Amino acid sequence: MDRSASQAFQQPAHAFEVYISSARFAPYLGRAAGDADRAFELYQWNSRLTGATHEALGHVEVALRNALDARLRTWNAVQPPAPQHGVASYSSNWLEVPAAPLYGLLNTVRHGRRHSTYLRAARRAAESREARGSGHPRSSAPVTHDDLVANLMFGTWVTLLPDSTAHASRRRAQQTMWQAAIRHAFPYHQDPGVIHFWVSRLHRLRNRVAHHEPLIGVDVLAYHRTMVRLLRAIDPVLGDWFSGASPVPALLRSRPRPRAEATGNGAAGGGTTGGR
Repeated sequence: MDRSASQAFQQPAHAFEVYISSARFAPYLGRAAGDADRAFELYQWNSRLTGATHEALGHVEVALRNALDARLRTWNAVQPPAPQHGVASYSSNWLEVPAAPLYGLLNTVRHGRRHSTYLRAARRAAESREARGSGHPRSSAPVTHDDLVANLMFGTWVTLLPDSTAHASRRRAQQTMWQAAIRHAFPYHQDPGVIHFWVSRLHRLRNRVAHHEPLIGVDVLAYHRTMVRLLRAIDPVLGDWFSGASPVPALLRSRPRPRAEATGNGAAGGGTTGGR
């Protein structure tokens, strides 16, 4: 390696540029006015923010699915038999044997093919079971209802909530389920349209995070407020805990500033190490 190449690789930002695509690094360079070192700092900060946002969304998803699962278990277990469909009695297992109209929301037909939420979750749960090592405490345990719920896609919860843009029959089913069961999962906010908006909004953020798309141009603080509001709709204590425990707001405050801004503020303020 010649001297110039060796010197370049001593600088992390330059080495980093070599190993990721220019298209992926371009948004950071643009935000850093072409300063590769600042762009690298911004990239690292974005990675930390992505991890913290993923963690925060995980807390929200677990709370959301457990709140909804509890209500759907109770509702499904008391539905009348449907002998015409071969169901002598329903149980709390609302995923495997859902009563109407929940059945229609969980089993859709597209292009002549039936898509089952239960079967998708069962496949994912079985794959998770197979991936467990022999030393895992549940290495040979059968797949349970809890396993199925844990393997539901985030989008499943969006489809169960009343959506004003859905077609009429689906909207009626969503409204029926809201009134009969789902609204009880959100005792502190009873507007189904708002709940649907919050959950679908977080679903979009989750997809963005899962695909490692940059968050540097996203109003993450606004999304974080949505997380807090949704959790407070389930339980204010839960929302308040999350608001105080989440690392996202502090990370947002630590975003690297453009060099000119950082230099200017430092000169004007006489340094910040002794700040309050």
